[in-house]
Amino acid sequence: MDLFKVNFIHNSLIATVNFSDLPKESKQKKKFVIDIRMWRHSGIGTYIKSTVLRVINAFPNVEFTLIIGIDFDEKELNWPNNVSFLLFSSSIYTIREQIEFIKKVNGRYDYFWSPHYNIPIFFMGKLFATVHDVFHLAIPQYNKGLKKIYARILFTVLRFRAKKIFTVSEFTKQELIKYIGVKPKKIIAISNGIEEEWFALPQSERVLEKPYVLYVGNVKPHKNLISLIQAFKLIKDEIKQDLVIVGKKEGFITGDKFIGKAAEELSDRIVFTGYVSDELLKRYYKHADVLVFPSIYEGFGLPPLEAMAVNCPTIVSNKASIPEVCEDASLYIDPHNPMDIAEKILLVLKNEEIKKDLIGRGKAHVKKFKWRNTSEQIIQEFKEVLK
Repeated sequence: MDLFKVNFIHNSLIATVNFSDLPKESKQKKKFVIDIRMWRHSGIGTYIKSTVLRVINAFPNVEFTLIIGIDFDEKELNWPNNVSFLLFSSSIYTIREQIEFIKKVNGRYDYFWSPHYNIPIFFMGKLFATVHDVFHLAIPQYNKGLKKIYARILFTVLRFRAKKIFTVSEFTKQELIKYIGVKPKKIIAISNGIEEEWFALPQSERVLEKPYVLYVGNVKPHKNLISLIQAFKLIKDEIKQDLVIVGKKEGFITGDKFIGKAAEELSDRIVFTGYVSDELLKRYYKHADVLVFPSIYEGFGLPPLEAMAVNCPTIVSNKASIPEVCEDASLYIDPHNPMDIAEKILLVLKNEEIKKDLIGRGKAHVKKFKWRNTSEQIIQEFKEVLK
C-alpha cells in the first residue's frame, strides 16, 4: 500500500470523528491512559512492567487509566490510588481494537501512551508511542496481506499524529526515518535496561544436570532459531552440552512452523522449556555455558544483556541493533551461516580464556543499562508536556 492510499484512509477516518467529544481544557486532573495489554508478552511485556509503574509514581496528581486484557490480574502489583483499569476484550493488531478505542477511549482522556505502535487511530489528544522495531515493514517476507497493511496504516498515523515517539535504540530510530519518514526531532531513542536484581543473583541449584548452550526468545522466523539448530547439529558429537530453548514454542502470531520439525531429529539433545517464570529464567541464564542469540532483526534485544548480568558469555548476531547494544562485549556471528555459528560455539566452549574475557567484558558493559534510567528519561519527556 503506497503512502497516498494510507494518507487517504487516515484522512477519511479522521473525518468521522466528532470533534465536540474532544477533551476540553479544565482545571481537573489530567487524564492519562496507557495500553498495557501486552503485559505478559516477552520483550514488550518486560518493557511495560519495568517502566509503567515508575512513570505513574512520578505523577501522583495525574489520573492514570490502564487498558488491560482478560488475562491481566490487577492484584499482581500494589497499584497507586491514582490508577484505574479499563478492560478490553479485543486482541491487538485488529480492527476490533480500533472500534473499542472509539467506544471507550476517544473524547475521555487527554493523553495516550502506547508501549507499542498499535495506537488508537482516532485519538485526538496528545499521543505518545514506543516503537520497538519496524519488523512488519523491514522484513516484508514474514509479513503479508492485512497484517502488513494494518501496520503501514498505524505507522503512518503515528508519523502525523504522535506528539513524541520513543524508540528503544538508535537503530530503530533510523528505521522509522527510513521506512516511515518520521521527522528526527519527533523521535527520542531511549535504551532498554536491566533491573538491579540481575546483578546480584543468589546462589541457586542447577536447573538441569547436563551442561547446555542456551537460547532465550520466541520462535518467530526472524529470530532465526532454525540456523542455531542447524549449527548445533553440526557439532553435537563434539560437545557434551545440550541445546536449551527457553520461551514459548507455540502460540505466536507468526511462529516458525519449521522449528519443531528440525528439532525432532535431535529430540534427545534439544530441550524446549516453554514459558518459564522470571526466577527460573534467571537460573537458566546463570548456569548456561553460553548464550547464543542468532536473530536477524531486533529493535533492541534483551537476552544478551540479561546473560551478561549473570556472567554468562554471549554469542550474538551481527545484524540490526545487536552490535549497537552489545558493542565489544560479545562474540559476533553471521546469523545466516550455520557453520560460522557452530565454530563460534566451539570456540567459546573449548577456550577458557575467551570465555573469561567475554564474561568480563559483558559484566562491565551491562552496567550501562538500567530500567530506572530508562524510566527517568521517559518521565522527563512526559514532564515537558504535562507541566
